[in-house]
Amino acid sequence: MHLTNGCPLLRRNFPAFGCWTRYTTFRSPLLAALFAQQSPSNTCRFEFEAIPLTEIEVIEALNLHATNGMSGFAIYLTLTFAYLTAIYVVGAKLTGAQTVLLSLLYLAWSTSFAMVAITHLQSLESIVLEYPSLIRARMWFAPWSVMGTTITLAGMAVCVYFLREVRVNDTTEEHEST
Repeated sequence: MHLTNGCPLLRRNFPAFGCWTRYTTFRSPLLAALFAQQSPSNTCRFEFEAIPLTEIEVIEALNLHATNGMSGFAIYLTLTFAYLTAIYVVGAKLTGAQTVLLSLLYLAWSTSFAMVAITHLQSLESIVLEYPSLIRARMWFAPWSVMGTTITLAGMAVCVYFLREVRVNDTTEEHEST
């Protein structure tokens, strides 16, 4: 498959020794370099050609990464709100094992969606650094992935603290009422 606008060109062949060859054209030198680092150099031959992005492609890539990053954080915030609601409503009634399982489930899912968001923010930052002359707004140069990571970790710490406070306060109130 070869697309004339610089999209990947893939050609596979299967010689007797079972190796395949891939020729790929990238619009971004950064992507070509990243792909080259991940290729198994001793079994296959890889050739790369880097073609710079046009201004409209940079704008579209920024928009896509920003949108996908916001979607990942929206799911993270939804999971966080659901976890906090569950802990507030039934936190003191949960057994220790149920609390651990609920917390591990929350941490696993929220981390996975937060990592998707942070990955898109890092990609956004890479595009901004690769094409600074095409970026008109200075706000794009902010450290988005650092802010996203900080907010995510702080949110998870607040959730664990909230869990502890709800369980300790409800247990204390039960002992005082008896």
